[in-house]
Amino acid sequence: MSTIANTEQVGQRLGRWYPGDLAFIDALEYRCANSEGSAQLRLSARFQRRDTAKHGWPDDKSPFVKVSLIFDGVINLQLKGFGRTPKQIMGFDIRDVSDRGLEGVRFSVEDYENNQISFDCADASVDGVT
Repeated sequence: MSTIANTEQVGQRLGRWYPGDLAFIDALEYRCANSEGSAQLRLSARFQRRDTAKHGWPDDKSPFVKVSLIFDGVINLQLKGFGRTPKQIMGFDIRDVSDRGLEGVRFSVEDYENNQISFDCADASVDGVT
């Protein structure tokens, strides 16, 4: 089973690590190839617990935790509807697909509600939490 590195940082601030708590993507930075020859995607996002929202989710009256995520070895990147404002994501997930035997693919990342972002990658990690 593949693991996402440094998720305990999110757990310390939010009380748990759950990809579905990603509410908004504030910034997206894509690099086509790094020195190892693989693509990288960095997401700056705001997380908020779904299970404790009192006035619907996401709740503008409740605090958000800013999380930076890095994905290495990105392939099959698809984006839909990104523009000038932060992108609300209603169904974010990072699934371990390492058992499928696809070379260089350990995770599948997607917005399963509105298909606004999807890709596969080799590695995923939390880079920072504020």
